[in-house]
Amino acid sequence: MKKIVYIDGMMCESCAKTMKDAFEKMIGVESCKIDLKKKCAVLKLEGNIIDTALTDCVKRTGFTPVEVKIKKGLF
Repeated sequence: MKKIVYIDGMMCESCAKTMKDAFEKMIGVESCKIDLKKKCAVLKLEGNIIDTALTDCVKRTGFTPVEVKIKKGLF
């Protein structure tokens, strides 16, 4: 399963790395790709992680979660 987490406050590569590292430390997250232009993280998950766990991770990292969506399609 893949989820997209839209995040407010990421401005640079350092912000992106901080958020990527935080997501990848979570149990159940296989990988994370940050898109600074779209201000989002695309997460590949081992199972279904509840949205509040993802938004809490964003808050703990110092950013503002905007929305969580399930990614559909191949990419």
